Amino acid sequence: MIVNVSARSITLLLAVGAITTSSTSAASNNLRQRRASLFHSSGGTTKNAKKKQTYLKNFEIVREKLKQVEEADRIRNWQPPIDGATIRTTFQIGPGPEIGQIKNAIREAILEGDIPNEHAAAFGFMIEKGESLGLKPKKS
Repeated sequence: MIVNVSARSITLLLAVGAITTSSTSAASNNLRQRRASLFHSSGGTTKNAKKKQTYLKNFEIVREKLKQVEEADRIRNWQPPIDGATIRTTFQIGPGPEIGQIKNAIREAILEGDIPNEHAAAFGFMIEKGESLGLKPKKS
């Protein structure tokens, strides 16, 4: 874990070798507000030109890793317009594997571009997927 954000902690983070998503994600929350000062301090704390160049290069690697983690978090945290409660209410069912199957099918259909990321399209797809699983929607 990075206790102090500095050029040396960046070097330590890179030296560990495997920068995991969870460790980088935790660090990115701390670093997000401090990027400008971190960039300035990453090379500004040494008079040694070679060390300064190494620190700046390492900073760029970490910055790129942070961008990758932030994008992965954005995708991972995205939720489709239909939730489990809507599925349970529509088909009048309790918790079970069908809910996860339908939610995953909706998510994949949106990500693959098969349906737009809109409630109406996702609702229609949910009905089709539910019926293919043997579920019947309640009559309105």
